[in-house]
Amino acid sequence: MPYIYPSAPVRMTKASPVLLWRALHTVADAAYPRLLRLWLTQLHDAQAAVDESAVAQLLTVGDIAGAERFVATAWMTAGLGPLPDLLEPILQQTLVRGASATVRAWPQLTGVVFQGRFNLQAPEAVAWLRRFGAEQVAQIDETTRAGLRTALTSGLEAQQPPAQTARQLRSQLGLTSQQQSAVAMAEVQWRAEGKTEAQVTGLRERLAAQKLRQRAEVIAHTESMTAANMGNQQLTIQARDAGWLSVTAKRTWVITPDSHLCPGCAKIPEDYPDGVGLQETFLTQWGAVLTPPAHPTCRCAVSIEV
Repeated sequence: MPYIYPSAPVRMTKASPVLLWRALHTVADAAYPRLLRLWLTQLHDAQAAVDESAVAQLLTVGDIAGAERFVATAWMTAGLGPLPDLLEPILQQTLVRGASATVRAWPQLTGVVFQGRFNLQAPEAVAWLRRFGAEQVAQIDETTRAGLRTALTSGLEAQQPPAQTARQLRSQLGLTSQQQSAVAMAEVQWRAEGKTEAQVTGLRERLAAQKLRQRAEVIAHTESMTAANMGNQQLTIQARDAGWLSVTAKRTWVITPDSHLCPGCAKIPEDYPDGVGLQETFLTQWGAVLTPPAHPTCRCAVSIEV
């Protein structure tokens, strides 16, 4: 059972919700480098596991589906397969730190000083960790496989030699379909500029490596913010269940207080000036959202009003 207890209530002047926003960002920022290293390692391991010669042989005999399955197997075995077990301890730690940051910020946000202990073994917390890890793996797998098909189609349409297509599949494994298309468009431009095939190959691989890192950065940022915000949410529910937070308390959306705020997130506080219930969702342009991030690279947070 959640174990959350107050100290003697002491009224304080309430602080801006940005206080909690900053606290959760500090938590997410601490997790980000570890998540980034993890994703880069797994993406590079998946590429290293692709046997270019075997893929080229399959393409030579016209076994396109076989070539795709071969690369996809390397992706799943060396790249995605180990991820759930590797992600869980980082997400778990970030969840706990997000809850702890919430405990420290609440006295100034709610006007009441109290102490709390977050129960990581609470059913909702355990269920979220398992569900989020599985959903991440499924989503990343789907977009990566779509990117693989895009790269394969691009190579076949360009009538490239099988060995060249195999090398391209290996170097671009891990990119999304949109990123693959951007690389293909860049190739067209380089050839139009009169660059040699050797130059095009070098430029393509450098661009693919750059985009692979960008993808890893987006994933790591989104995962770190998700876990930090979910720690805040899980602590809120445990505090309510323990009786130290009113069931009528409201959650309010806290936007990023700088020029990088996107229009979609800027609209959410306007749509919900009085906030939402503790387990109610915010209806956004990306759909119903319980806690930030509302979209990849979203930097918003949720505060509490009692």
